[in-house]
Amino acid sequence: MTAMKDNLFAKFGAKFELGQFYPSYERSKKAALAPPDWLVFSLKSGLGSDATNVGICYYCLGEKREAKVYGREAVEYVLEYFYGKWRKEIKTGLGTYDPEWWRTHVSWASSFSEALCWASSLGDWKSVRRLAEYPTKESKPGVDATREEAAMYVALACFLRNDAPNECEECFNVIQKGGNQKAKLVSEVVRALQANDERKLQESLKAYFEYFRKREFKRTKLSKLLCLDGTTLLNVGKRQGFDFKAPPEVEDHIIRF
Repeated sequence: MTAMKDNLFAKFGAKFELGQFYPSYERSKKAALAPPDWLVFSLKSGLGSDATNVGICYYCLGEKREAKVYGREAVEYVLEYFYGKWRKEIKTGLGTYDPEWWRTHVSWASSFSEALCWASSLGDWKSVRRLAEYPTKESKPGVDATREEAAMYVALACFLRNDAPNECEECFNVIQKGGNQKAKLVSEVVRALQANDERKLQESLKAYFEYFRKREFKRTKLSKLLCLDGTTLLNVGKRQGFDFKAPPEVEDHIIRF
């Protein structure tokens, strides 16, 4: 039985239970085995997030071994969503067969964020690189991100796939002209990673975590209990050799295995 001190639901005052998410995930998995064409996109786009919800539940319950299992499944499902052969076999909104149409016209940001968090937390840098190869500047934000947030993720992807620093500048310009504070804070972390500047990374990542705690953290929304993007950035910095010192008040929002 999970000790109360390890139960983040209790610590956060969040009223969630595994039973709210696990059954629907299992139903989606079964439906995905042989779906009709009209349902393929919906299932492919949702399975990663469904697995993430179960993984977050287990993590918040202090069951990290089980959280790893579902984190890995989330990564696998997002990679299948991004690169699966279904994109060649299912007609696009134009009635054509074109994998590139899917890449530039369907939502991707939340899937990218979740899978990148799990992959980096699990030390699966091969999957991190594969995920980073997906988004392009032509990828439309979709319903799950603003234009600035999409630019933020593309900038991070550019860094992770070792694009030239100037490749990020167009993304940074979009972010600076907009009013999205999160995108501005995260872009500063990406700039610090680009510059290999540990002091700047500490300052910029600390600023984003503090913003998360004040503005994004919500006890009533499962996906806002843990700081997925902050966890990813911390992991990327750690791999680069940086030792980020997290403020005590945000430590519980970071996924650590």
